[in-house]
Amino acid sequence: MDDDNSNRYREVADLAPAANSALDYLTMLFTAAFETKQIFPEVLSELTVVDIFTPTVVGGTAKVDLGVTFNDDTWVIVGVDPNPTESSTVLTETLNRFAKRLTLEEWNYAQEDPFVPGTGISIPTDFQRACYTGPGNYFGDGHPYLLLRPGSMFTGGTPRVGVWKLKKHPVIAAGTDVLLFPAAVHPLLEQKMLSIISMQQGQSPLAVSSDKEVKELITLMVG
Repeated sequence: MDDDNSNRYREVADLAPAANSALDYLTMLFTAAFETKQIFPEVLSELTVVDIFTPTVVGGTAKVDLGVTFNDDTWVIVGVDPNPTESSTVLTETLNRFAKRLTLEEWNYAQEDPFVPGTGISIPTDFQRACYTGPGNYFGDGHPYLLLRPGSMFTGGTPRVGVWKLKKHPVIAAGTDVLLFPAAVHPLLEQKMLSIISMQQGQSPLAVSSDKEVKELITLMVG
C-alpha cells in the first residue's frame, strides 16, 4: 500500500487506530465463538485473571461489589469460585466447584426447587451447590454486583469469592506495545488492519464476511 516509501502512514495517526479497531473486531469474533461454544475463554491465557472479593451476606444471599471500574476492564466472566483458598488476595487453590450461573428468572425459581444450585430449600450441606446471577446494578449505587446463594457458604471465618474473567485487551498506543492475543491469530489481525487502512484510502475494502472470519478464527485456534 506504500510501495513508493512516501511515509504516508504514521504510527499514532494511522497504525495504532487501525490496530485497536482490529482488536475490537477480533474481540467480537471471539465473543461469537464463545457463544457457540466452539472456543472457550480459557484459551486466552494472557488475558485471564482472577479477582478476589469479600462478599457481604444479607439473609440467604451473598452480594459481591465488583467496583466501579469492573465493567471498564472486563470482557467476560469465565467463572465464579465460592470460598477459594487465597493468600494476600492471590488465589492458591480452588476448593469447590464453580458456582452455576443463573438468569434472573432461574434465580427466582431456584428458591423453591431443591434440585437447583442455590436452592432456598434446606438440604444437606454435602449436596449444596452455589449459584450466582449478575453482574448487575442491583442496588442503585452505580456499582455492578454479583449475587450468590446459598449465603451459608459465606459465613464464618473470612469468606472470599474468586471471579475468573477475561480482561479487555489494553489499547495499543505504539508499535512497542505487546499483543496479548495468541500468535496464531496475529495474521488475522494484520489482515483486518490492512482492510481498515485500505478503506481509509478509498480503495476496495479487503475484508471478508464475519461468518467466514469466525470460522477462520476457530480453525486457527484449534489447529
